[in-house]
Amino acid sequence: MLLSKVCTSGKLIAIWLINDSDINIIKESNAASSIAAWSLPINVSNISLSASSPIAVINNNDDIVVVWSAYSSLNGLQNYFVATRPSGTGIWSSPVHLSTIGSVHNDARLSLHDNGNILVVWTAYTTPDETAVGVYTSSSNIATGIWATPIGIS
Repeated sequence: MLLSKVCTSGKLIAIWLINDSDINIIKESNAASSIAAWSLPINVSNISLSASSPIAVINNNDDIVVVWSAYSSLNGLQNYFVATRPSGTGIWSSPVHLSTIGSVHNDARLSLHDNGNILVVWTAYTTPDETAVGVYTSSSNIATGIWATPIGIS
């Protein structure tokens, strides 16, 4: 189990990673209350890219953000992806390809404030021989879903 929570509204949320035909997929299901039926699980991550090292957070407004790494065919490296679910809509965003610089370590950190601001910080190799490592960050707001271009901070 990746994350389980009883939200302030009483809604129950479960998020987990499951292997389906050799592809790791992040799924989510929820129930309106402890006596309500659970929704059918939905895919949070891209079903064609095997997810690994997922991190999920829920704020006090019941907004959800999930970050994970996956091999990207765009650059042939492990990259980070992110999906959001604002409590207002209850609908998951399509996965966003967050990191495109170097091959990432599986050490992302994720923060979600009650005002909807999201911050992701991670390290990635910055040289082809993987001898140098940089720290990168990107941010967004749950309401807009628009991610800042990742920048190196070290």
